Amino acid sequence: MTEERRLLFGQRVISALPIPTDGKRVTYHDTQMNGLCLTVYPTGKKVFYIYRRIRGRPERVRLDAFGTITVQQARELAVGVNMQVAQGLSPTSIRQEERAELTLGELFDIYLERHAKVHKRTWTDDEKRFQYHLSHWKRRQLSEIRRNDILTWHAKTGKERGVYAANHALAVLRVLFNKAIEWDFFEGINPCVGVKKFRVTSRERFLQPDEMQKFFDALDGLAEPATRDFFLICLYTGARKNNVLSMRWDDIHFDRSEWRIPMTKNGTSQVVPLIDAAITVLKGRRSSTTSDWVFPSSLNKTGHLVEPKSSWDTVRKTVGLEDLRMHDLRRSLGSWQARTGASLVIIGKTLNHQSPQSTQVYARLDSDPVRQAMETAVMAMKKAANLDSTPTPS
Repeated sequence: MTEERRLLFGQRVISALPIPTDGKRVTYHDTQMNGLCLTVYPTGKKVFYIYRRIRGRPERVRLDAFGTITVQQARELAVGVNMQVAQGLSPTSIRQEERAELTLGELFDIYLERHAKVHKRTWTDDEKRFQYHLSHWKRRQLSEIRRNDILTWHAKTGKERGVYAANHALAVLRVLFNKAIEWDFFEGINPCVGVKKFRVTSRERFLQPDEMQKFFDALDGLAEPATRDFFLICLYTGARKNNVLSMRWDDIHFDRSEWRIPMTKNGTSQVVPLIDAAITVLKGRRSSTTSDWVFPSSLNKTGHLVEPKSSWDTVRKTVGLEDLRMHDLRRSLGSWQARTGASLVIIGKTLNHQSPQSTQVYARLDSDPVRQAMETAVMAMKKAANLDSTPTPS
């Protein structure tokens, strides 16, 4: 976000301008020269720009950094830009023709290495969202992606792939353009400005009693045992999908019936109690693989299963549960714990939820009552599915 103010530019005045400490950019508009402005970044960088509306469209043209040019030189450059505007020309278009502009794909590669991999544990989510929802623009130059294009794409994505997917992809695109502006790769207004996210409500979907048998039958019908076992472990542990996908044998302790996740979404490690049903599935897998990964895959550069979407679609379509998502397996364990009398504290400990009020309570809980609550919930699921015993893994 950018805060805007008006100021009579001068060398001493600009030198004394404070550096923003709240992470926002501050833009000052010169009271003497029409359109001339100076943006102060949280990094301390101060850059002169010309801001004008060209044929009704706002454009911001970068002049140069303060210190590289003086206030007087900035005003002289601004005169030249204003003359171009008076002649009906677009200074931004002229400059884009004079230099090789980045494509969206090139920008994303830079963003991934310079920012996402450095600052985000979930950078692989950005990678997937770009690949699934934005790669059709990867060869398009940044200036060629207009607000109307984004509005049309966002609406179409929401209709075809769901509002959650559309909103997440829009957030990635918005950040990409913000970084492009911050890094001086793009001159202009972020075209995502004014594109509103879809309004969403909190999701409460989980497997119901009358759906349990159909769900287990659909898993047994999968051609690939690895994906069936993956879905079962998601359900039996309540762990997040990405943690289960990257599960390693070194992190599983059969003697203690525990799985230690080195790093969760919350930025902490987690010890997950392994109930008997989960142990049975895992021992079956251990006897059939020599990989370090519990769910290995030779098709992915990670070495493990990445996104069993096609198998999940098969399960959903087989049993007519079109609205069921993989994340709902995690929600199902918590919901069935609640149905069978587990406290909110136990559920929070199971799912590794954290809040200022309850974090310390979670930390003091022993894993035995958590395991018992998980056992009770899974037994209730199996009873609803008319399963007397745990299916034997292939």
